[in-house]
Amino acid sequence: MPRMIFLVFLAVGLHLGVSACAPEVELDKVADPVPDQERPSAKQGLLLSLDKTKYTGTPEEMRVTLENQSTKDFTLGEFYQLEQKVDGLWYIVLYSNAVFYKNRDFKNYGLELRAGETIVQTYSPAELGITFPAGEYRLVKTVIHRDPSYEISIAVPFQVSG
Repeated sequence: MPRMIFLVFLAVGLHLGVSACAPEVELDKVADPVPDQERPSAKQGLLLSLDKTKYTGTPEEMRVTLENQSTKDFTLGEFYQLEQKVDGLWYIVLYSNAVFYKNRDFKNYGLELRAGETIVQTYSPAELGITFPAGEYRLVKTVIHRDPSYEISIAVPFQVSG
């Protein structure tokens, strides 16, 4: 009888131990991969970089540098598109609608990047309510040139380990 009680406690303990483990976080993503799978970090005189490209767990903040080495002025904002690589393809990570209400400056316009200027921005996953599972990601920055009107999107990849 004591052996039977021990086995029951062992089985219950193992079950509780397994269920107590934190579930793997999964980010909400757009169903289809992005059309532009190859996105450079430099294009037409614009260069995007991160202070660090490898993180253990979700970083509180990420310092992003955007250099305008061209002769043109651009407009941009605080917004960064986040993409996650899944099975070799990039997918857009969806932000909660609450992100845009809480962070009114998280938009893609309102700032200027003049020819020859460099700006440093902070991307804060914590403020956006994002927890990264281990994997490959990239931040995508889109800037707009007004005359003639066109957009340039560049990306900087980074990795997160558990």
